[in-house]
Amino acid sequence: KVNPRASILGAFATVLLLTSVKVSEISLSIFNVSSLRYSDGTSPTQPLRVYFEPDLKYFHGRHVFFFLLAVTMLLLCIGLPSILLFLYPMKSFHRYLNSCGMRCRILHTFSDVFQGCYKDGTNGNRDYRYFAGVYFILRLLVMLPISFIEPAYLYLYIFYLAVVFGTMSLLFALLQPYKNPYYSFVDSLTFALLALLQLQGLVILVGSFEGERCSHISKGILMFTLTSALPFLYISCYAAYCMFHYLKAAYRHLHSRCFQSEATERNVLLAHSGSCNSDEAGVPDRINNPGRYLSF
Repeated sequence: KVNPRASILGAFATVLLLTSVKVSEISLSIFNVSSLRYSDGTSPTQPLRVYFEPDLKYFHGRHVFFFLLAVTMLLLCIGLPSILLFLYPMKSFHRYLNSCGMRCRILHTFSDVFQGCYKDGTNGNRDYRYFAGVYFILRLLVMLPISFIEPAYLYLYIFYLAVVFGTMSLLFALLQPYKNPYYSFVDSLTFALLALLQLQGLVILVGSFEGERCSHISKGILMFTLTSALPFLYISCYAAYCMFHYLKAAYRHLHSRCFQSEATERNVLLAHSGSCNSDEAGVPDRINNPGRYLSF
């Protein structure tokens, strides 16, 4: 039986998950600041300008409205879901909701869409459902610093991303938060590859600073290609594996149905031939001993 409430909340959660990254990107681009300097190296009285519109002073004029709108969208799409998903598994948060009269099944259904794949503390396991909120916080940690960092310090941001992805890879490898250990392995491997890619980008950037741009870029492109090919190769092999098992199961199902139909048809033919043979066997006896079959 289809639950309309669960279906609507599931669709809303899917839309939120898909649009949160783009909303965060657009909102954080409004925060992006740029320092304005003259050709002689001096700065104007208001050096901070909007990065995508240098003529607009930072947090002046219409930028104030868009700045506040961006903060509101970040709070609704990132802040509120992060707090809700991070605190909802805690018993103290449930007691607080009960005291405020805010406990409802809609909230439980919404959180279960994101937290259903994580360990919930049963069967002797620890409760890792708060990892659903960690993913929303991770998006903000990855995208927020780029709005305020100067291009000259881009290598610090790349190193920061490598540390964040490496930490997430270790967390998923050690804690195993998913009910299915396979998902934990995939997430740990994905974050490890992302950290490796950031380190390769850092090598390319530092090499360009040192004047060995061509050699470092060629090595970086080679390593980037090899590292990027690993997820593609894994996904291709996994898709081929799933397709093989699907075709194998479909062949077995079709073969069993054909075998059952042939067996049924054979049984019908045997039953029909048996009845015919019994009738033919009775004909000579009626001819030789007609008295047995005559009644007066």
